[in-house]
Amino acid sequence: MKSKRSNLGLSILAGGLSFVGAASAVDLIVNGSFEKPTNGWKYFETYKYTDAFYTGPAVPASEGPGLLYGWRHASAYYAWTNFVTPTNLADHLQFNLPFANSQTVSLTNGVTSAGIDAGRGRYTFSSWLASYGNPIVNPEQPFVVLQFFDDPVAVQVGGNVIFDRTTSDFAVNYADGTTNIPADLSADHNWVKYVATGNVPVGARKAKVSLTRSPNAGLSGTPDTYTDLVKLNVFDANDPAALESAIPADGQINVSPAIVLTIGLRDIATQVNTNSIQLTFDNSPVAPSIQKLDTLTTVQYDPPGLLPAFSAHTYKIVWSDNGSPPATKTNQFAFTVAPYLNITLPNPLFLETFDSVAEGSLPSGWSVASATDQDVPGFDLNNFESDSYTNWVVISRSTLSNLFALPTGGADYIGTTNVAPNQFINGAAVTNLINNNFILAASTDRLGNQVQYLFTGDYNLNGKNNIYLSFHNIYTQNQDSIGSVEY
Repeated sequence: MKSKRSNLGLSILAGGLSFVGAASAVDLIVNGSFEKPTNGWKYFETYKYTDAFYTGPAVPASEGPGLLYGWRHASAYYAWTNFVTPTNLADHLQFNLPFANSQTVSLTNGVTSAGIDAGRGRYTFSSWLASYGNPIVNPEQPFVVLQFFDDPVAVQVGGNVIFDRTTSDFAVNYADGTTNIPADLSADHNWVKYVATGNVPVGARKAKVSLTRSPNAGLSGTPDTYTDLVKLNVFDANDPAALESAIPADGQINVSPAIVLTIGLRDIATQVNTNSIQLTFDNSPVAPSIQKLDTLTTVQYDPPGLLPAFSAHTYKIVWSDNGSPPATKTNQFAFTVAPYLNITLPNPLFLETFDSVAEGSLPSGWSVASATDQDVPGFDLNNFESDSYTNWVVISRSTLSNLFALPTGGADYIGTTNVAPNQFINGAAVTNLINNNFILAASTDRLGNQVQYLFTGDYNLNGKNNIYLSFHNIYTQNQDSIGSVEY
């Protein structure tokens, strides 16, 4: 793991796609969410979303991302040495050389050989991709390849389907839902979902999905790229209606306690009879919401409250199509809830959001002390290296957003607007810690000593008991820094 600069920022605020369970529609990828170390892949490392140096807005919980993602390192075999130029990539693909991470799966687990050769095989290939977050120091980007082969895997059938994180080809949307994706993504590092659909080539029996780093992006020497939710789904176009997706997927762990069960039923040769749908949760019948749009029927159920940490659950859907006679299918799933903390707080005795404090100043009665060396003389809230940030100072969210674009230090602070998943207060998920103003001490790219102290004014707690402090912060831990609070 490479060394990273200190990033200190605190604020005090109180304010699958996965074909499962149907013989005619199968997600072929093993451990595509990387929740089970080393299972299914030749090589990868997993890190928690909360441990990422930079991930941008998290992959939506509705996608079922879990707590982990795959992180590929330069030390992996063929992780990047054969990908210095696109020419080497072409040779790599032509001669079927091994990739750092790959899986070879049997297409006939989802569609028969006869169906493939009759041209009825269909596939949906998808993945979420992001990168380290600093286009100057860490320019590398992830790269995912889908190839089809005969059996045994000797001759490639058809061309390559490539998700190159430097381009918008096959890119569908950012994690925040934005769909306006620029053509050139080489300097962009947010999570983006890529989706490709098409026909399984006639004669194909195997598919190989490989992960590496893009040959069209720079290389810092130790590629840090993020990959999650890699999925390859296949089915026969002549099959009747099929269960297309289920979130959470069967066997999924680290599921959000606020998960909304979401099941997709797809019309293929027949149509889903929405009046036939029955859903049970933990063996009890429940009333889901059902919506049909074009050929997709979406079934959702939101279990009341937060599911207990580490708890195990099941859900089952029974449904029929409009065939003659109708076909009835049953699909059952099991999942386990992630560890999480739900903090219960009463109304505060004292609340400081900093919204009434002018930028560049402190709340009345508050003071600061610093042992931080001067870098760029003068006060300038638009420069992390100026004297404005040698101490704690109140700034607005809009000022912080402007600082993101700075060539020095800006990219290091993009993650401050993100909140790690599965954190709850009074049963509600915490998705934002900065509304208007907040207080910050910055140390990115500053030379020498970096120590900043902040002292509040006194509070009159006479006659009060059972006093607690709720400290909400956007601090980013790093190898050589520490953030703490005393009271």
